[in-house]
Amino acid sequence: MPPSSALFGSELSSMKKSPRQRRSAETVQRIQDALLELIDEEGYAAASTNRIASRAGVNIASLYQYFPNRLAIAMALFERVAAELAQLVHREMLEGMTEPLETGVPRLIDRLLRFMEKEQAALNLIDEVPELRESAQAMSLENLARDTSLTFLKVHLSGQDSSAINCKLFFVQTASMALVRRYVRDRPADLSRERFVAEISGMIVSYLQAPQKKLAGAAGLRRRR
Repeated sequence: MPPSSALFGSELSSMKKSPRQRRSAETVQRIQDALLELIDEEGYAAASTNRIASRAGVNIASLYQYFPNRLAIAMALFERVAAELAQLVHREMLEGMTEPLETGVPRLIDRLLRFMEKEQAALNLIDEVPELRESAQAMSLENLARDTSLTFLKVHLSGQDSSAINCKLFFVQTASMALVRRYVRDRPADLSRERFVAEISGMIVSYLQAPQKKLAGAAGLRRRR
């Protein structure tokens, strides 16, 4: 995330946008939202550019001024939501730098879960649109928030070396994202949101706080075998 001065500058820049620029941004938003609605109702295959334009309340010529095809709309929508998710995680980690893992991690998981519930349809585009999978890897949370995540762990795991921190980052990101996605998708009736957040947070905190010596000892045992 840019420094506060850069953010302030971007806010000033957005305030200076002309009415035409604002209308263009609103049109792009409506087109993306229209695709999302159609996918949610009938699936990606049924969302033709003509139907997207009709749902967005724009003519097809206007749609093509912004996007050459349906795939371009899907990519822009997915990238927008992925960037918003990365910004959310970045912000939460910055706020949690100076507080204990026991309070910072549950809050982060809760905010992550809420965001993914709200934007589930957009994030699921990767399953609906095979062409998105390559670009989705570059736009994954693991890549977009990696630097902030590393800094967060270095602050909280100051006694551990870089290799151990990188290892823990990989497992925490991979496991937590997989579990949150699974929870959002399946909505298990016997697992409340509060219980889910508590369970996954406890698992993450316990793993992060596990002494490095135990991990190194386990690795040495495997080598001797």
